[in-house]
Amino acid sequence: MRKYIILAYISCIYLSTYGQEISTVAGVLETPGFNDGPALSARFFNPHGIATDSSGNVYIADRYNHTIRKLSPAGTVSTVAGVAGQSGSADGWGINARFNEPWGICALPDGTLYIADTRNNKIRHISPEGEVSTLAGSGNFGTTDGFQQAATFGNPTGIEFGPDGYIYVADHLTHIIRKISQDGWVSTLAGTPYIPGNLNGPGNQAQFWRPYGLTIDLEGNIIVADEWNHLIRKVTPDGIVSTLAGSGIVGAQNGQSYNASFNYPWDMTVAPDGSIYVADGYNYLIRKISTDSLVSTIAGTVLESGGVDGEGEEASFSGATSIAHCSFSNSFYIADAYNHLIRQMAGEQVQINLIHVSNQAVYCPDEQIEIRAIPSNLDNYQFWLDGEIIQAGSSPDLILNGLDAGAHTISCQTIYEGVTLITTPLNIQVSNFPTPSITIVGLEELLPGDTTTLIASGGTDYSWSNGMTGAVINITEAGVYQVEATNTAGCVGTSNPVTITEGTIYAAPAIWINGDSIICPGSQAILQTDASDNILWYRDGWPISGATESTLTVSIPGYYQVQITYSDGVTAFSTTQSLAFAETIEASIIATPNTASPGTPVSLYASGENIIDYEWELSGSSNFFEVGNNPVFIIEQTGWYDVLLVVSSQWGCTDSIFAERLIHIQADNNNPPPTTTIDTDWWIPTAFTPNGDGQNDYFQIVGNAPDNYQLNIYDQWGSLLYQGNAPWNGLSTNGQIIPNGTYTYLIYWNSNNSSETISGHITLLR
Repeated sequence: MRKYIILAYISCIYLSTYGQEISTVAGVLETPGFNDGPALSARFFNPHGIATDSSGNVYIADRYNHTIRKLSPAGTVSTVAGVAGQSGSADGWGINARFNEPWGICALPDGTLYIADTRNNKIRHISPEGEVSTLAGSGNFGTTDGFQQAATFGNPTGIEFGPDGYIYVADHLTHIIRKISQDGWVSTLAGTPYIPGNLNGPGNQAQFWRPYGLTIDLEGNIIVADEWNHLIRKVTPDGIVSTLAGSGIVGAQNGQSYNASFNYPWDMTVAPDGSIYVADGYNYLIRKISTDSLVSTIAGTVLESGGVDGEGEEASFSGATSIAHCSFSNSFYIADAYNHLIRQMAGEQVQINLIHVSNQAVYCPDEQIEIRAIPSNLDNYQFWLDGEIIQAGSSPDLILNGLDAGAHTISCQTIYEGVTLITTPLNIQVSNFPTPSITIVGLEELLPGDTTTLIASGGTDYSWSNGMTGAVINITEAGVYQVEATNTAGCVGTSNPVTITEGTIYAAPAIWINGDSIICPGSQAILQTDASDNILWYRDGWPISGATESTLTVSIPGYYQVQITYSDGVTAFSTTQSLAFAETIEASIIATPNTASPGTPVSLYASGENIIDYEWELSGSSNFFEVGNNPVFIIEQTGWYDVLLVVSSQWGCTDSIFAERLIHIQADNNNPPPTTTIDTDWWIPTAFTPNGDGQNDYFQIVGNAPDNYQLNIYDQWGSLLYQGNAPWNGLSTNGQIIPNGTYTYLIYWNSNNSSETISGHITLLR
């Protein structure tokens, strides 16, 4: 037994030093079962997930045995937790715990394990001592985020521990990537729950189709085997999704990553140099994505399954569901699930390289430069800058600050298994800061309306202190201006300031009108300015001779301005004030009829334009007064009547029209006007309130009124609003509501075979 252990250990070291040979290190080909002990006589039942720790232990999620197994560097298989053939979800120590088809597993350097307990829809934790607990998941199928058992999963498969302390999970059947803090808080990092697709982008805008396994690259990105999309995807810790390799077409094409093809990829792992190794499921291959984005085949024969050991294409697989790199032995372990085997693939000969962590070729003098040696898990590193050693120790990271402008060379060396490894020198260029300058083209003193041009030079991109961008800007305001220039390296420098001042501003005089800007015929307007000296008035752009006082009386329409001349000869003009004549009011008066019997309604109408107010006065044997156009007068006394109309225009101008002896009221000799006898037993109210309260709702004669009298109601312009029998309810003849106001009434009736009339005014109040 001791001899076997020694040989197995020596074999591991040998394989890590030379060629990528595939060998079986545990299990019996195509023989499912369960037993612990020497690796090559142990049995597994679909070993699905695989992980390694810093001591060289290999951990296996033994799917159909529902157990977690361990392969030691000495070649012994043991059971960490669970009982073969007994599924469940119990927590506890070792064999007291239960699992249900665990597919995924990851290991921390100290042997702490995290398990994707797939059929339980849970994430389990196993301490280095072997205690099993549930980190997250209620056991129900779903996509609920939350704390520990409040969260749900949908058949989690891939699982990995990130350098940021989070556990990342490929939630297989819900098509999403989950993120779990070490205390069990679950959130969705990327993907659209339940919706398969292959969209790239941020967070929940991205899509996956049955993500299977995942790993973490050297920069902390999550690399996902997007199984049914036949792609290898990359997710940043912030959730931004992109495609790392694959065209999405089923195949085994090698070459540039975007042209390569895969056939249901299941898992990946990252080599020390940053290369990614892929377990390409139904191609039965192990593939490699190099750091320069080239895809190649490392082991296996495309589309040929089997369990043959050998080098390169001589080897064969049947269901390589998981792959993990072992830093202890610089080799890869493969869970060959359908063969029920654990396989080992030798790592490539160790080489040391330097990479730019910040992914830049040119830096600025004040910029921090981060360099990393790959692989990053060796014991010691010596960094050299321009031929002088500047750092030695176990850290693979070199941070430089404040390098002088110019070219620099960085190299690193280390000792691995007694061999000194030296990197190819890494060249770094540090740019000078730009020294921009500003040229003024135009005035350095600005008056209102002036523009001057500022031109920046000394960079490729420019940002001005006033928020403008570009090499050339036009400004209209005084101030202090600076520009930040950025050169091709992204370095920023600031110019000296330039000052643009304000020119002397001369105040323009103000003018105004004492009165209206519309002049009525025969009137004048007075213009006034606040200037007192050196004044000259202008009309329509021409100077008015002798108009040099602060006031100006005008009777001519036009556009007026004032010019003031300052002591240094600078002139300033006021704003323009316009004056216009109001149009002449022209009106004529018509009386209908102009000859009538006493008591006959006579309507007056004025025709003309620009009239807004009317005031009528009839003078004769008695005087009458009305306002508005088209008033109605009822004149009882015979005689000649003059009409005086005073009108107002929209500009406030007034005019009078006088019509002498326009209306003639004369008695009808053949039918003399009846004598109206007012019966003292009735009277006519002066107002009524038709509001429906039962009090004074109608206009009618009160008392012993004449029989069957008729009623006409006119508005102030003489228009007939109502005609009919009394009483009147305040509505027009066609049933419209008459608004509040005072109206003219005409009441007429027959008495003793003659017509009787009486008129007056009634006020309607609602």
